[in-house]
Amino acid sequence: SGHQPRAIYTNQKISQKMEQYLCCRRFLSKYLLLARCGFYQFNPLQRRFQKYQNFFFIGRKYNYPVALEGALKLKEISYIHAEGYGAGEMKHGPLAMIDENFPTVAIAPKDDVYNKMLSNIQEIRARKGKVIVITTEDSVEDLSRLTKDIFVVPTTSSFLSPIVTAISLQLF
Repeated sequence: SGHQPRAIYTNQKISQKMEQYLCCRRFLSKYLLLARCGFYQFNPLQRRFQKYQNFFFIGRKYNYPVALEGALKLKEISYIHAEGYGAGEMKHGPLAMIDENFPTVAIAPKDDVYNKMLSNIQEIRARKGKVIVITTEDSVEDLSRLTKDIFVVPTTSSFLSPIVTAISLQLF
């Protein structure tokens, strides 16, 4: 018959999962090396934004917890007021606080919620808010029309993007 024995099917699945794991591991190892070099991308941003005493960090989906972590790190290390928000919750309250003295760090890799993040960034810019965007290589052109403060991370799968963006936030 056309059915594979269960053991062969299971071994194929295990083999596929192992290959995915090894691919992810190789990517992350390579990225960690690049991240050390990426520190120099953040130096000009650090100097430009060091005078501010308030920051928003926003993200969606998998990057929402990264926004929370970024805000927490900034508070712990710099004793600066920082708030992490789900970008979908920016309407009304948090958005009303945005102005030129309250910069936002937007975690916006090109994924399935990217267009919604673009919309959030546009809303912040409409209120004269400054935006630092952490994004993937394939979205720099779109975002460069909205801000010059862009930190680029490698393009990866959406479930790995929080690792890449979280490492980048550690450099800020």
